[in-house]
Amino acid sequence: MIKVVTDSSVDLPPDMARDLDVTVVPLSIHFGDRTYIDGEDIDATTFYRLLRTEPTHPRTAQPSVGRFEEAFRRIAAGGHEIVAITIASSLSGTFNSASVAARNVPEARVTVVDSGTASMAIGSMVIRAARLGREGQSAEQIKAVLDEMRPRLNIFLLVETLSYLQRGGRIGRASSLVGTLLDIKPIITLKDGVVTPLRRVRTHNKALQEIVTLVSGDAPIEEIYVMHADAKAEAERLASMLRPVVGDIPVPVHPLGPVVGVHIGPGSLGTALLRAER
Repeated sequence: MIKVVTDSSVDLPPDMARDLDVTVVPLSIHFGDRTYIDGEDIDATTFYRLLRTEPTHPRTAQPSVGRFEEAFRRIAAGGHEIVAITIASSLSGTFNSASVAARNVPEARVTVVDSGTASMAIGSMVIRAARLGREGQSAEQIKAVLDEMRPRLNIFLLVETLSYLQRGGRIGRASSLVGTLLDIKPIITLKDGVVTPLRRVRTHNKALQEIVTLVSGDAPIEEIYVMHADAKAEAERLASMLRPVVGDIPVPVHPLGPVVGVHIGPGSLGTALLRAER
């Protein structure tokens, strides 16, 4: 049977990861000389409190090769093959760590997949892969499904400020907006794994409506998730605005964890979606 490994940028709820038997390899968060392991000794609530109060901007670090090797060996010992799905290689060295570990543990028979995206857009791929693995699909078959899904995944994020992306070096094409944002709410996306500006809106309310419009433009929608960086009330509001647009499919709300939160900052929110096949 195929087992799925991913990294903690996925923002998959822990109970869902347990139910799907998905192994999550954590990235680390560094505030100055203090290091926290994502999901082990820091959670989203603690992280956003520190992000708002600490004078030092944090940074993230990819999992070590050894952490992936440990996970691969443990799963291989149970007689399973592995599909490892990581955050976009353009955003993190995590894909490289997993790839090196796969070469170092050949007995594990690991297929490493670059998701090309982040957060619950990766989550959508991880959930699908885990379910296909339980159905007895091969690693090759699962990878083919993930490759087909990738261009149908989309992220729309309303960020309160671009300063976190700028400090973290993940500003991408949104650098064109820096210095021009006087009370402008930027909406960004990931295009080919690069942070890319989509819209500039003058008020928070209009920005939420703009996200709804963007989601409508991707209809029909197969899956959608609302994500937030310590902004649960506004995320619930956005979810309620989206439900009439997406029809009968669920619109769950998930917190964005530290890995993504470092780069977009508190108060940010948005959606990850999978367009239906047309």
